[in-house]
Amino acid sequence: EDSMLAAMFSGRHNVVKDASGCYFIDSDGTYFGHILNFLRRGQLPPLDVCKHVYLEAQYFGIEPLASKLRETPPIIGESRRQHFLGQFPHYFQTVETLIKLAKETE
Repeated sequence: EDSMLAAMFSGRHNVVKDASGCYFIDSDGTYFGHILNFLRRGQLPPLDVCKHVYLEAQYFGIEPLASKLRETPPIIGESRRQHFLGQFPHYFQTVETLIKLAKETE
């Protein structure tokens, strides 16, 4: 596969090992374990961690996992949220201004 993870173990790169001989992968183990479960068994992570695992899958270039996660409700929802916010470039600034004005009138 053409991913950063595959490239790390292709022999082209020096992969760091810890004192016990285990490979060091700079990733949160909480989420990386879900990547390994997908690679081993095709198992998707629970919905409550999909966003985090999706970001890790994108970072490591594991497109089959990222593609499947894009079909889950948390990622679909985030995609729609980003699309909506993209239509209002100053959305957060406007909301902060409205909150400030509301506090001033109290």
